Amino acid sequence: MTDYRLFPSTNGPATGTSNSGGFTSGVVFAVAGGGNWFNGYYWWVAGASQPTAPVKCCLYSATGETTGVVVPGSVVTSGTLKSGQWNYIPLPAPIQLAPSLDPGTISAGSAYIAAIGVTGNVPVTTGFWSAPITSGPLYGYAGGLVAPYSLAQGIFTAGQADPTTAMPASAAGTDNLWVDVSVSDTAPAGYSGSYRLYPSKYDANPSTVQDFAANYDVATQVNLSQSCALNKIWYYSPSGTGQLATAASVWSIATQQIVASIPNPSWSGLAGSGWVSASFPSGVTLGSGDYRVSVYNGAETPDGWNAKDAQTGYWTTGVGASGIVNGPVSAPDFASAAPCNLFPGPGTTTGQPVFSIGPPDQFPDLCTGTDPVQNYFVDLEVTPLPPSSGIAWVVAL
Repeated sequence: MTDYRLFPSTNGPATGTSNSGGFTSGVVFAVAGGGNWFNGYYWWVAGASQPTAPVKCCLYSATGETTGVVVPGSVVTSGTLKSGQWNYIPLPAPIQLAPSLDPGTISAGSAYIAAIGVTGNVPVTTGFWSAPITSGPLYGYAGGLVAPYSLAQGIFTAGQADPTTAMPASAAGTDNLWVDVSVSDTAPAGYSGSYRLYPSKYDANPSTVQDFAANYDVATQVNLSQSCALNKIWYYSPSGTGQLATAASVWSIATQQIVASIPNPSWSGLAGSGWVSASFPSGVTLGSGDYRVSVYNGAETPDGWNAKDAQTGYWTTGVGASGIVNGPVSAPDFASAAPCNLFPGPGTTTGQPVFSIGPPDQFPDLCTGTDPVQNYFVDLEVTPLPPSSGIAWVVAL
């Protein structure tokens, strides 16, 4: 396992900057592709002028310029720190990260913020962030308002020693506040939990809006490399809608039939609240293969109930330009996806994502020729089964 850091061989200042009371320091970063894990925090402690008392840390998934959600499992408090060195503060268990770096337009993806709260002097180096830092899949945004949602690098909140109180939101310009992170591209040994395309993610991206008001299925192609237990179907419910999807399904691309479904789903959140999920009953499984995962709204008068990013070329030049792979779950990029029919026709193309219009239970097999690179933010959560299980399709209708 490789441990990627922003500052693997760069030390902070020898002397802390004067500060009385609380202070939350942050660093804004993204990861390229799927299959990345957040392991913990690094905090630089300068000489005797900086306190060595324990510090509290957390990770935010940014949802706006001043708003974010603390990622579950990311809150940890260090032990007593050592002066004049980097101090590593590991999580009890690593956390999966969602793909967030848009290589085509840096500000169009999404971002994480690692935050550390202290009381007393803090390390600061002015004029540091003149350029971004790349380390394997890890990307540290440059100074200025270049990150998604116009987030600043060197982000902080004065007077706040508990970083979980609120996401740090004051801009330090190009100053470095000496928070670092540990990210790896390998699952921890013995991990037996679930996988998704978009784990630990609480936004969609800044370009996401409500889609058209229509009765239709919107779908993402999701491939499984081995037999898996089906846990949940997720989708992003955008701000402004008053409706939730009325069905959620997994379709076999080979047969164009539903192989697992959640009729009348009970969603985990309210309409317009962002990512919501519905659970499969225990024992529903799928074999390895290529699928389309969809959500459908059968309301008599639908509103703009689902999300759409039609601006960033998500599956061609954006976040998903190289596809997404996380354990047994993957989603191909636009060119590698299964064929579908152009809408309006005639003709065919590859399709990621796809949709179908009208009554329910229609195989989602349409892709718009005028806007073929949108994303609907539909996701599947699964847990891999042991290879010896010999599971085939089990249909939940």
